[in-house]
Formats: sequence, structure tokens, C-alpha cells
Amino acid sequence: MSRTMAERVRDWRWWAEQALHAAIGAVAASVLWLASPVLAGVLAALWVAALREWEQRPVASWGDLAVDVACTVLGGLAMGLAVWGVTR
Repeated sequence: MSRTMAERVRDWRWWAEQALHAAIGAVAASVLWLASPVLAGVLAALWVAALREWEQRPVASWGDLAVDVACTVLGGLAMGLAVWGVTR
């Protein structure tokens, strides 16, 4: 059974997890700012996909995992291309 939010906020590990989520966002944003939009979109999406899939281990289906990661990366690529097209 899932813990309530009141129980979670009293757990330092929950706060550490939230700090890691914030770091993921910061890394994705800095990559978008510093690198080319196309590369940034792919790398940010790959980073998010890898962390998301890591949270869902053990892996029930490697094929499903590969498709999930590929679709996330394709979404990042598409957004990177869109940003590149607008800023060009």
C-alpha cells in the first residue's frame, strides 16, 4: 500500500528523491541552454527516459523498455528540431 503524503514528507529519503528530480530538471534545462537544440533534445530525453525506466525496475519486458526509451528520445529529437527551426 502506498504511503500518504504526510508520511512521505517526514522521510528524508523522499526529500532526497525530490532533490534528484530537481537535478534532472536542472540538467535538462542546462543542456538545452548550452548545447545545440537538436543534441540537447536527444540528450535530455535520453536522460529522463533512463531515469524513468530505472525507477520501474525490475524490467518485465526489455522490448517494451526499448520502445519506451526510443519514443522518448524521438520526442526529444522532434522538440530539438522544432526549437532549432524556430531559432535558426
